Order: sequence, then C-alpha cells, then structure tokens
Amino acid sequence: MPDIVLATSVLAALFVLGLFDVWLPHGDNIDVGTAVVIPALLLTGALPTLVLAAAARVGAHLLRYRLGRLDALASVLARRSAAVALAAVLMQVLGMGPGDATTFASQALVGVAVVAGDLVVGQLAAAARLRQPFTRLILGNTKIQGPLAAAQVSLGVLTAQLHAVVGAWGLVIVIILLLAVRQSFSLLLDIRQAYGATIEALAATIEKCVPERSGHAQRVARLARLVGSGIGIYGDALERLGYAALLHDIELLGADDSVIEGEQGDARRTSASEVLTGVGTLRDVSLILALCDGMVNAEGASHSDRMLAYIVCRASNLDDKLLSPEEWLKARAYGEERMDALLPARERVRIDREFGAILAERASKGTK
Repeated sequence: MPDIVLATSVLAALFVLGLFDVWLPHGDNIDVGTAVVIPALLLTGALPTLVLAAAARVGAHLLRYRLGRLDALASVLARRSAAVALAAVLMQVLGMGPGDATTFASQALVGVAVVAGDLVVGQLAAAARLRQPFTRLILGNTKIQGPLAAAQVSLGVLTAQLHAVVGAWGLVIVIILLLAVRQSFSLLLDIRQAYGATIEALAATIEKCVPERSGHAQRVARLARLVGSGIGIYGDALERLGYAALLHDIELLGADDSVIEGEQGDARRTSASEVLTGVGTLRDVSLILALCDGMVNAEGASHSDRMLAYIVCRASNLDDKLLSPEEWLKARAYGEERMDALLPARERVRIDREFGAILAERASKGTK
C-alpha cells in the first residue's frame, strides 16, 4: 500500500492540474499532470497510480465540465491508462519495483514511456477522428509538444529522486512549476493561432480589393494543405504551405484594374514576394512566393521549397480553371514553363496524382 501522505498529495496534485488542461486547435488536449504521474508510478506502482490518476481526473472533469464532454474524459482516461501500462511493462523489464533506488537514467526511460504511451494513443484517436495520417499527426505534435514533454519528464524524475528529502513539498513545487510552464505553452499556442488568424484576415482583405477573387485564397490554401498532407508533408512545412497559398495574391492590395487585367497581369505577379520583404516572420513564406513569381533561381532552392511552390502554383491554377472566367485564367495562371522550372515532370507525378484524387473525390461529392 502506498504511503497515505504520498497518495493524498498525488491525488490533490493531479486534481489541481486536471483543471488546467491545454486544448489544441484540432480538439486534442495536453494533460500537464504527467510530471506527477511519473513519480507516483515510480514510488507507488502502476495500480495505485491508475486509481489515483483516474479519481483525480474524474473529479476535476466533473468540477470543470459537470457531465459535459464525457468523450474527452474517456479519451484522457484511455491515454493515461495506456501510458501507465506501457511504463509498468518497462519497469518490469528493467527489474524496477515501486520505490526502488534506481538511476536517473532508468527513471527517465520510464518517464519517456509515460509520455510516449499518452502521445501515441492520443494521436491514434485524433487520426481516426480527423481522418488524417497517424505518422504526420504524431510527428507534428511531437515537434509542438516536445519541449513541454521533456520538461514534464525532467520534473517528474527529479521529484521521484528528491522525494525522500522533500516529501510532499516536492509535489507542491512541481505544481507551481507546471502551472508556469502550462501558462507559457498556452500563450505560445495563442500567439500561433493569432498569427494564423491574422494571415487569414489579410488574405480576406486582399480579396476585398478584387471581389472577383472572393474565396480564391482560402480555396487554394485548403487544396494545397490537403495535397501536402496527402504526400506526407507535416509540421512547419505544411504550415508554410498554407500561409504561402493564402498570401500568393498579396500584391493585389491596392491594385487597380489596369494592373489586374490584360497583359500586365503577368508582370504584376513578379511583385508578389516583394510585398513581404522585410517581414522576418514570413521570410520562409516569401521564398516560396519568390519561387512562384520566378524572382529567384529555382535551381538554387531546396527541393522542399520548390515542391511547396509548385503545389501553391498548381492549386491556384486549378482553382482558376474550375471556378473563374476564361479571361481571368489567362491573366492569373502560372505558366507551364515556370512550373517546369520548379519541378521536372518526373518529380510531379505523385503530387499531380494527389491533386487528381482530391478533385475526383470533390466531384463525386459535388463540393468545391
């Protein structure tokens, strides 16, 4: 049986931290209580940890949501159970028992197992819900959550190591540190969301200048992201692809009809990336647009950047071809010569196949 003071401290700590989950944009959540689960597992064993974690989570959920979002509660409990089970198996393999004085490295491995089990189960559920590739989701979320996960593992193992000295006060310190880390991570997510929302608002403003282009940037971005996801692009690269697609018409801001229409249209396109010159946070996006505009030598760019530029150009051309008047298509299209400069035909087969599959699926459903 676990020490009653330790058990009560773990229960209280997990209950408090359960009130401060961080919710991600796609509906998943990050439980910041992992740094308490790790020392609880190392000091009391798997079964007491599962009981304490489940009781604390149910209590925090009822206080926060009452009987709402029960699917989220079930998801967190499943993830926590899988994480503790995986770590318990590893402890058996390593010959570790509850409260054993083992090395920091062994305990860190157990902590990593807790984090890995939680992440894998969570992303499997997200992949099924969002109908997106599991590999892309787990790689993308590992990059986002990696620093937070590393901090939780470090704090958890350190708490287990120092428990004999500081006792329950160690969990109090962990709670304070975790809440500070949680707040910083939450602010980072808010900044990222605000950044994305600002770019979307800018894209909408661009189209206000040219009503004929209404919805074009959003459709191109949506198509580009689907294609990128389909061919295995994830994380920052997929984010850059979406931003480049949203901003590929940015030079339309303030443009008059004489610039938008007729033969000057192609000349006007060469200024797209120049609009973003000096915006440090969009430097990578500006490079993609410069490749689309033909303002930089494609041969000197990386294959990844050339591929992203090709997807943006192809998505824009397809949207114009399907939804815009023929005369607009002539003024707006990226020429095949420029497309060939970005990617040779042999490197475009997979991408074009993905475009075809997505467009065919949309046609069968009757959607744009």
